[in-house]
Amino acid sequence: MSTIDNDCVISIHKLIDAYCSDPSVIPGFVMNVVNRRGELLVNYAAGQMGLDNPAPMTTDSVFWLASCSKLIGAICAMQQVEKGLIGLDDSDKLEEICPELKEVKVIKMVDKKPTLVEKKNRITLRMLLSHTAGFSYSFFHPWLIKLFPHVDELAGDKHVLDTALVFEPGTDWGYGTSMDWVGVVIERLRGKPVSQIVQEDIFEPLGITDIEMKPTQSMRDRLVNLHQKDAENGTMTQREHVYSLDAEFESFGAGYFAKGSEYVKLLAMLLNNGVGPDTGKQVLSEKSVDDMFANQIPQWPNYGRRATPPGKPEYTNALPELYPQGNAPQGWGISFMLTIEPTDTGRGPNTGWWSGIINTFWWVDRQKGVAGLAQSQILPFGDEDVMVLWNTIEAMIYKSLVEDKSKL
Repeated sequence: MSTIDNDCVISIHKLIDAYCSDPSVIPGFVMNVVNRRGELLVNYAAGQMGLDNPAPMTTDSVFWLASCSKLIGAICAMQQVEKGLIGLDDSDKLEEICPELKEVKVIKMVDKKPTLVEKKNRITLRMLLSHTAGFSYSFFHPWLIKLFPHVDELAGDKHVLDTALVFEPGTDWGYGTSMDWVGVVIERLRGKPVSQIVQEDIFEPLGITDIEMKPTQSMRDRLVNLHQKDAENGTMTQREHVYSLDAEFESFGAGYFAKGSEYVKLLAMLLNNGVGPDTGKQVLSEKSVDDMFANQIPQWPNYGRRATPPGKPEYTNALPELYPQGNAPQGWGISFMLTIEPTDTGRGPNTGWWSGIINTFWWVDRQKGVAGLAQSQILPFGDEDVMVLWNTIEAMIYKSLVEDKSKL
């Protein structure tokens, strides 16, 4: 089984302690690393709950998952495909369930003005799951801010569905609200809230607790505070939460709150080819997991090298590249990025990873049998201190890792 030695674990603890020793740099941080057997190789917290809240951060602390929620939605979507309720490429079924996706307009420049026009291409579930349907986030796209000023995709309301496409379906990659539409499709397919579907079909079989769209009182009592770092001088201040704890809309795009050691049970299931290692329950077939980790956009090997503009600077920094890795081709699976080639930190090929806007990051390396979740509580996205800490921990893990060569 994949494991790391105790000296590595101690070194990781000391590194996290050092980064969190000054709350104005990183107030608090939680790291969980898991192997294919579901064993926690690292389960550690340091720092405090908030800059103005000196209560110690613990491994029971609860964080807003933000876009780390998308993985939950993708797993749920693949379950519906397995049931034969909808196909990944069945536009007819998708438009029957969700006619809004047939009627949605695309924004194009007409007489130098962003204008809503009829789209030419049809949307599929695969496009929604691979972010090639044409939806974007307003904080990444100024057209959306101009045409839909009432929309804040992180407010937790149904206005998240009000926007238009920024390119023709299937002609580009763009990160946005596609997973929220996936939730609408699944809810209509099954006739009940997606939170209930996920609880019954994913969380219960995997023995997962402490992940909710509407946090329980116990979770609220353990919820970390959120912070804003000033882009110009780096000053850290504690702020109100962006996402509502009582959101009216059940968002697969950004709606979950979680304790880290529970979230990594999802990652361990993916490492274990769809079976929960703790419970022995099958959540996905091995084929579905393989499909999730298959590159959906080989025609765009440099899609993540386009600069990410800060449409709303309080939410995200301007990033020159999603995951710097030289000239290696970049991929995208079912809801997450793929590092196609081995990385400098030690990742094996076709490792899946993604993030949440408050600088939370997960990865799943099926070849080497290890996965992890790094959780922080800082806006805007792309915080250099957190990203360096996460990457350094990852490199330390791989340097010490004894790989699991078996498949359970």
